[in-house]
Amino acid sequence: MNTLSFDKVAFVVSVLVISFLLGYSARQNGFFRTR
Repeated sequence: MNTLSFDKVAFVVSVLVISFLLGYSARQNGFFRTR
């Protein structure tokens, strides 16, 4: 088992989840005007 690769994968997944949640909340609040 390579802990370095696991840490990298966990970091990428956490970043994706955070960005998705932020984008979803911003869309719900109407910060980003969608066409």
